[in-house]
Amino acid sequence: MTIDSGTELIGRARYPLLMRRAVVLGVLPLGPRMTRVILGGDDMRGFESQGAADHIKVMFPVPGETAPVLPTNTEDGMVWPEGAIRPESRDYTPRHFDSLTNELTLDFVLHGAGI
Repeated sequence: MTIDSGTELIGRARYPLLMRRAVVLGVLPLGPRMTRVILGGDDMRGFESQGAADHIKVMFPVPGETAPVLPTNTEDGMVWPEGAIRPESRDYTPRHFDSLTNELTLDFVLHGAGI
């Protein structure tokens, strides 16, 4: 958004697109239909989230697997390994990131069906 003078009031931050593997460090029920999940791990080092409009994509492992197959980020976009089953994914808004502990907090609404 700009005002007549051309001064930008709201900016958009672009973060480098990185694939990160995270582990679940904790799960806290917030109510009957809401759960807070704390993620962490070495790959979370350097994560940034500075605005309410930020979002991340969480990819979930396919049944029977312990980790999702991740694509490689190339100049032509995301490239998935040959023959790999693409994991289901959802977008989430980071609730909080602690850069000292490299812990990311996400809130999940429990819909009763789905992943």
